[in-house]
Amino acid sequence: MLGKSLRLLLTLTLILVIMISLASGAVGHDKYLHFSVSFTLYGFFQGVLDDEVPALAATMAVGAVKELSDLFLNTGAFEYGDLLANLMGSLAAFHYCRSLSFRPFIVFWVVF
Repeated sequence: MLGKSLRLLLTLTLILVIMISLASGAVGHDKYLHFSVSFTLYGFFQGVLDDEVPALAATMAVGAVKELSDLFLNTGAFEYGDLLANLMGSLAAFHYCRSLSFRPFIVFWVVF
């Protein structure tokens, strides 16, 4: 039980840090979109794949492909911060879903 409580505490702490960063203007708005999309995609992939690790890998792959397309196809600006926001959103969803007593098909979190 302590493990679940600790994971939930770490997830909530991460979300608090992100919200404080937003309030201070330290992080661009698009990073929150990357976080939100990754959080939501993780829930979708977990529901479809029915496994945590492949869902995490698939979510990170989508984010990486998006950033690589920005880099090589000039569809946007490649930023390591976007990759970090994708990772943080995926990990937050991973820990959030593990803290639940049921398996959600889709988790959705919008951070603005």
